[in-house]
Amino acid sequence: PKRYQYGIKFVVDTQNDKAVFGRIKEIQDNIKEWVENGHSLVLISPTKGNGKTSIACKLAHDYIKSILDTTILDPAVYFINVPQFLEELRPNGMDRDMLDSVMRRIREVPLLIMDDIGAEKPSDWVRERLYSIINDRYSDMKSTIYTTNSTVQDMNINLQERIVSRMMCDEVLVLDGTSKR
Repeated sequence: PKRYQYGIKFVVDTQNDKAVFGRIKEIQDNIKEWVENGHSLVLISPTKGNGKTSIACKLAHDYIKSILDTTILDPAVYFINVPQFLEELRPNGMDRDMLDSVMRRIREVPLLIMDDIGAEKPSDWVRERLYSIINDRYSDMKSTIYTTNSTVQDMNINLQERIVSRMMCDEVLVLDGTSKR
């Protein structure tokens, strides 16, 4: 998104999230290897606006910078706002060729950001789409950063445990800081 294209900085809530930001800094310092090794990260916070998407995008920027001298022009990062993306996937939202291209990119891109997962209206159709994406990336050891305001319990109910267990298999960081918007 345009808001996150340039000049992203981490805003640390030193009272609430100092340890979380310490771990994020470790990931940032080793982002190329972190992505190449297929690690994933879930950023959870009940507070809206406290930096989850900014953190995800900053890590994506750092990853792109780390591979600029060694990569061809293939996409390195793909960002999707999950509720918006699912709406575009619905029948008549995207032609078949475009859908195939987007789904291939989502499966193959080294780093995928799935922003606001859990904000979509749960249904069998939604669960099937998300399972397909998340399971493919999990099975192929592709790095994914998830951001959510939902609790793990709510996601287990709305998305189902088989999806959530694949999301949560690597690293989960909970941000408790206040909104920065």
